[in-house]
Amino acid sequence: MGWFGGKPRHEQTVESVLQITGKLYETLADPHHAALRFRRPDSRFRCLFFSLSTVHGVCASRMKNPDAVLNECAHCLVKYALAEQDTFFGGEIEPQRAANAGGAYLQDYLNRWSSYIDIRSSGNQQAARSVVSSMLADIESAQPVAPGDSQRLGVVVSWIEGKFDDIHSAVK
Repeated sequence: MGWFGGKPRHEQTVESVLQITGKLYETLADPHHAALRFRRPDSRFRCLFFSLSTVHGVCASRMKNPDAVLNECAHCLVKYALAEQDTFFGGEIEPQRAANAGGAYLQDYLNRWSSYIDIRSSGNQQAARSVVSSMLADIESAQPVAPGDSQRLGVVVSWIEGKFDDIHSAVK
């Protein structure tokens, strides 16, 4: 409980990050909207952690303790996915294995978002967009990106980039 009745700032931030992550995930996972093609048993789990990394990358500068928020959100997402194992893993998985996979995916996505920021800051927007496109392709499948997939994923990348301001302003 905060000093004057509401929730402490950390709790509010975790709640808002989880809410925004959930909305981004739902949009990306909706086959009628985002055009992602989930071919891996854990594609939805990967997409969930991609969504968290996106929100964190856009909003970390607004957070008092972004690492603590990220860790708590990651823990919540693993628990959520474990409650829906068929959806997120294609079957049963040991909790520790799910937590390890979530941590590995999250770290990979955060590293790639860092590359995206560096590349974009240097003025090469096309190369930066290809970083995001490669993350989306990895979520979908272990197969190399087919020629037609680049255009399809490019549309999703444009949509994500267009949501940055909304995501940034939504974190409390």
